[in-house]
Amino acid sequence: ASDYSRYLPKSTSPRSIALAAGLGNFISCTVLMAAGVAAATIAGFNPDDPTTSFVSSMPTVIKDFTLVAIAVGAIAANALNIYSGAMSFLAAGVKLRFTLRRAIVALGFGIIGFFIAWSALADAGTKYENFLLVIAYWIAPWLGIVLTDRYLRRGTSIASLVPDHAKYRNLAGVISMVVAGVISIWLFSNQTFYQGVLTAATTPNAKFAISAIGDLTPLVGFVLAAVLYWALFGALKPTLGGPLSEEPELIVGVDAADDVA
Repeated sequence: ASDYSRYLPKSTSPRSIALAAGLGNFISCTVLMAAGVAAATIAGFNPDDPTTSFVSSMPTVIKDFTLVAIAVGAIAANALNIYSGAMSFLAAGVKLRFTLRRAIVALGFGIIGFFIAWSALADAGTKYENFLLVIAYWIAPWLGIVLTDRYLRRGTSIASLVPDHAKYRNLAGVISMVVAGVISIWLFSNQTFYQGVLTAATTPNAKFAISAIGDLTPLVGFVLAAVLYWALFGALKPTLGGPLSEEPELIVGVDAADDVA
């Protein structure tokens, strides 16, 4: 993400960035998910207490190291989440004291997130699953718009569009995001608190029945947002930016928190 790639030298190879990020994510997820699948086959595995079930068959030393790794991993992941959330919040134009604003916002978001997580401890598994689905509901159409926008703007620089003093607006993105999100959720959501029209229509009338089509909201949202943005981009014709070769060495004001250390 640009939250972290902005610290790299400009001469860094895009290929090396893609390989390092992609392989690092793929290998770690594959190993851990394989371990999770294997753990689920353990006799007496309790899905309501997966951590205890996962480490129960391990030798004491390995079990202790595994529990420490789980705890440290959660802290590391949430540190990144808090930082990225703080950057997004500040990039919206919130005005705070320059030298302290990243620390203030990160601390505030961390405290708020702690109490939200605490309130969801009862039936945490189901609530976390619902949370992940909701996240996917907006990330998918957002990603469809971003990828389409990058393709349509290929060969151009957006440096002149993003400084703090430039009031750039792109209605094509906003409209595509809202329309794709509303339609995909309305038709395909499969949440405990709301079931989409088509999802409900394909769910058998029986206890614990599962929809025949599952939750297609992220997939439909991604495709619909990309198609809408492509059409609206051509119709509304937002500013493209200048030639890529004109991008300056240093862009001032791109990041609302660019007190980069």
